[in-house]
Amino acid sequence: MKIRYQMQNIAWVGVILISLFASSCSAPGPYIALDGASQVPPSSGGVAGYILPICSGEQGITDQFGGYIGKIGGADLMGANNPDGLINTNSTSSAFNVTDAQEANYNDVTAGLNAGVGAGGYWMLGGPQPYDNLNLNDMPTPIADQFSVLPAFAQSMTLAWKWGYIQGLDAIDDWIANISSVVPLNFPFIWADVEKNVMQFIWKDGSTHTSTDNYWDLGTAASDYQANRDVWDGFYSGVYGVVQSQRVVELQGMYSSPGWWDAITGNLNGISNPEWTSESEFAAGNPTQGTCPTSFSSSPGAQFFGGQPSSGGGADAIAWQWIEGKGTQPQSDYDYIQYNNVISCEVSSSNLQDCT
Repeated sequence: MKIRYQMQNIAWVGVILISLFASSCSAPGPYIALDGASQVPPSSGGVAGYILPICSGEQGITDQFGGYIGKIGGADLMGANNPDGLINTNSTSSAFNVTDAQEANYNDVTAGLNAGVGAGGYWMLGGPQPYDNLNLNDMPTPIADQFSVLPAFAQSMTLAWKWGYIQGLDAIDDWIANISSVVPLNFPFIWADVEKNVMQFIWKDGSTHTSTDNYWDLGTAASDYQANRDVWDGFYSGVYGVVQSQRVVELQGMYSSPGWWDAITGNLNGISNPEWTSESEFAAGNPTQGTCPTSFSSSPGAQFFGGQPSSGGGADAIAWQWIEGKGTQPQSDYDYIQYNNVISCEVSSSNLQDCT
């Protein structure tokens, strides 16, 4: 199912968080949440809902499972057979764990516990390199076709901007047509993941192109940084227009780290969007009693970016991925979420409020 809208061009730098459902009024936290392909599931706590008993009694952090953020799709999944970059929620290796998402929503809403933020999702954003020097004829036909049907105002934009715009539309498609048919996303964010990682494209001729940095332009010239920013601007314009037309809550933010942000944007500051950071992390593994953060300043300390106070964050700091699961043993990514920095708002069919 394809969902396409014509909308205005909105200048933007950062990544997107949006809600296509009415947001719940969660308590401010703090919460301990999971993200991605988590391998250590919560357990049933009866009337207490689902529990994640790793931080019992530490500075008011409870055992209750506080939320889940899974991958809804990304540029790394786009190709001739999957032009919208959909995640396969039925795959055992999927980075969207349906059970975790359902249990996070149960704690947040169904059980009436207000015990977390519920389930949310992220999109892996791809940089402009694949399209810097390629003709559209080199792209798999289903992807090239998306460039050919862009609205009139987008035709004069750079190819990098168009690439971001298409990703924004595809992220919305994935949310509406794929994920929401399986599980609601009650945590009111789609996060666009801006990082350096391995990303691969297979072109129309069957050749494989691989990048170790998600295809961001990582030179130090102003043109490199500008091409990266064009991708973000396009992505935001694609998402924002659908947000407006669908009358849904709209929040803006980003998942990144100081190192990635510096390399990709040239340390662009002045960003006042909610942030989810991946620095600094404890050593890979599972948390044990006594290691849970009690604030963004807990050692080794969350490191934010884009103009936020580098240590401990500021008013726009929302989440800190403080442990990244690695290795062969069952492990998970653990996130500390302090939700009281986000302005709560309600949306009616006739009144859209900006929640930034």
